[in-house]
This record gives sequence, C-alpha cells and structure tokens, in this order.
Amino acid sequence: MDESTLDESTLEQIARFICGDDRRNHPVYRSGNNITKFFEGAGLPQFVHDGSVRWLWVFETLKACTREQLALVFKRLASPFEYGGNQEQIRTALKQLNTIFYFEGFKINGSDKIKRRYCHN
Repeated sequence: MDESTLDESTLEQIARFICGDDRRNHPVYRSGNNITKFFEGAGLPQFVHDGSVRWLWVFETLKACTREQLALVFKRLASPFEYGGNQEQIRTALKQLNTIFYFEGFKINGSDKIKRRYCHN
C-alpha cells in the first residue's frame, strides 16, 4: 500500500475513526489513554497522546508517520484483535474502513490485508 499519496481528508477520516466519537460508524471509542494503547498495539509505542484534542492529535500524528508506520496503523485497525474478536465491531470496522479507503483505491479484506483495487470512474 502506498500510503504516502493519501489525501489529507482520508487521514482526517482515519483519525476520527481511531478516536471513535461516532458510535454508529466507529466500532470503538478511544480516550486519550486508549489512543496511546492503540498505537502501542500497532507497534508504535513512541506515539503518546499529550492530552490535546484527540482527533487533531491523531491526525497530526498520522501526517507525521512514515509509509511503514501508516501501514502498521491500518493493519491494526483492520485486525480482529483490536476488537477482541467482537464480530459486530469487526464488521463495522471493515465496512467503515473500506468506505474511507474507497476513493484512494484500496480495499481491506477480513484477513487484515490491504489490497489495491482498481477504480473505474
């Protein structure tokens, strides 16, 4: 996945998804402490939430990430482990992530694999 070309609006949507404020479309609400735990679970313990506005901190953090770091974040978001195996949360996550990634030309399948799909506009 070539995350380096992601539009900032996509990164903002991912940041909001990570925070989970929209309970209908985001499977997990994450407090500041849980955002830090999320990044740790993704293998990125260097990112520690500083108490600022959650979605904006996550957005700025995502913008500062390397391609490899973004790939770890996206894989963690698609992982059933992130949702404790809760099937409803997993389905919600995959549906919403695929909606977010649609215009970027990517699709996440149920095995947390991110694949390039071809858009025909």
